[in-house]
Amino acid sequence: MSVPTPGDIASATTTRNAHLVRKLTAERQTAIAELAAAKSDLHTARKHSSRAESALGMLVRSDEYLPPSQRRTAGIRDRSASRQKAAEGRMYAEALLAASGTVLRAAEIALWNATADDLASAQSLPTGFQAEPISRPTYPAVLAAFEFKAVDRHRDEDAATGWRVTRPGPWPREFVEQVVYNWAKADGAWILSDYAGVVFIATPDRVIELWPVREAPNEGDVLDAALSAYGLRSHPDDFDGVTFRVMAADPAITDDVSSRPHLLMYAGELANRPVREHTEPWSVHLHDETGEYVEQIYAAPAELGCAEQSAACARAVAAWMARTTS
Repeated sequence: MSVPTPGDIASATTTRNAHLVRKLTAERQTAIAELAAAKSDLHTARKHSSRAESALGMLVRSDEYLPPSQRRTAGIRDRSASRQKAAEGRMYAEALLAASGTVLRAAEIALWNATADDLASAQSLPTGFQAEPISRPTYPAVLAAFEFKAVDRHRDEDAATGWRVTRPGPWPREFVEQVVYNWAKADGAWILSDYAGVVFIATPDRVIELWPVREAPNEGDVLDAALSAYGLRSHPDDFDGVTFRVMAADPAITDDVSSRPHLLMYAGELANRPVREHTEPWSVHLHDETGEYVEQIYAAPAELGCAEQSAACARAVAAWMARTTS
């Protein structure tokens, strides 16, 4: 009996959890559409901003040689206001684009994890696309996920498929690394990987599959992506069952945030749910240097989606900071 070839180790063609895959596929398509809309909004905002910059430059150049008393200062102020409005629109569009991209990534990863779980549950040895041998220097990159679904297949003549299947996982990355390195020393064992990052330990009578469970961005990550477009960053934290994103009320402060006036941002006292479970709107609350509650400074419209809420929330926080720290 020969060692399975790379062509023998591949993706299972099994019946999938159709309902979940359809649901996650629909969420992915929605996220793609939202991302495309955000890109369009950003393109429009950049175009308007460029026009405002150009118009202001032409106006200033046309007034350079006029006496000061005749310069159209009012017109310049109007143009400047237009430029400011266009710049604000561009920043919001960039925040929406960043948030939408994060929502799409969460949908992609959720779809992969659901599909991988279904594929790993196949009772027969996977067949289909190619997997290739990998070398020891590439192990750390291939084994980069925090957790793996493990499937252990032993040849069994009495089994209907010829294989006896057990699923001992999930296994943490550290344990998987040790398993792979130990098997790499065994005679006749092949270490392979396919294009999706699934690792296979193959011998003539045994195949261990290691399916990476990828960590999807959560709702707080979407909010932080929008904040980053304004040059702001939040950090995850929790207290007494409440999870939230926290940042200093003064954007210049990055250390020891909790001992300074700070902002807590959460959606129904949570900020770490999967993106698809973001069903309550973001709100932003000011606390003083002792942690005492001061006031709510913003609440996002409940009818908006996670990406739009996050972009609107980031815009409101940036505007509030500009007013209070200027």
